[in-house]
Amino acid sequence: MHVKYFACLKASIVIFTVCGLAACGSGGGDDKPVTTSTTTTSTSSSTTTTGNSQFRRAQNSPTSNQQAGNNTSNQAANLSNLTPRASKPTHKKAQNYSVTINGHTHKGGGKIVLDDFQKSNLSVVDSNNGGTIRAYRQNHSIIAGYLGQPSMTTPQLLTIGLIKGDFTETLPTQGTYTYQGTAFSGTETGKLDYSVNFDKRTGSGKVSGFKEISDIALKEGNIGNLMIDNKLDGSGLQKVRGIVGKTEYSVVENGNRVKREEDYRLVFFGPNAEEIGGKVFHSAGEIGIAGKVTGKK
Repeated sequence: MHVKYFACLKASIVIFTVCGLAACGSGGGDDKPVTTSTTTTSTSSSTTTTGNSQFRRAQNSPTSNQQAGNNTSNQAANLSNLTPRASKPTHKKAQNYSVTINGHTHKGGGKIVLDDFQKSNLSVVDSNNGGTIRAYRQNHSIIAGYLGQPSMTTPQLLTIGLIKGDFTETLPTQGTYTYQGTAFSGTETGKLDYSVNFDKRTGSGKVSGFKEISDIALKEGNIGNLMIDNKLDGSGLQKVRGIVGKTEYSVVENGNRVKREEDYRLVFFGPNAEEIGGKVFHSAGEIGIAGKVTGKK
């Protein structure tokens, strides 16, 4: 495949500026989707890039290739958050930090070498400013987030800052597709199960397998157009096909378990909606989700 480099590729360490990480709370913003119509981690030794040139042009999230555990590779990347929501805790802005991947030094706002990602594998990176990058790559998509440097006074929660890939332009018109894949928080990896009924134009599912948080029900949502804003690459707002829905989960407050409701959004990837990816809002930080088709009816 033809791999793409950042606009200003240098042989030595390059300093990134990530300006987009801020509060992720509930007051809306340009990441808020507009609906108009309507995980278990697996490893792969392959780094062969698949997907079309649109995907390769779209990617702008750097990572590294260092391994960190059985199913996790440490990689370096520079990400900023999607538009924050005011109800979420304030996230400390990422400071300048260096990004070098497989000997490639990258500068923000350009192209990446996609082969630096391992497919079907959660990549975890400790940046030199004390933050952490967590990213998951599939054949047609990549979902990634940034976890700020720990603070004694302010909790640093994961902010999903990249939802990119071969966006599906024409969705199937019939059948029910089952998707399975990975969900990842700032500290854990879980499982995504999701089902889309293309006849009814709806989808629902769940996120499970986390020890620190309860299972999350992804309630039924309608297929429609939604806006995403990947600030990392400066591409601005983009209209894509996906689903926006409500979530339900429980947390312990003052010794009592109480129910919470947030929302989630996912996007279809691949020529025939072979993959989904997106994020789930949660009081303990945003959760990245990525899945591929495992069955059709």
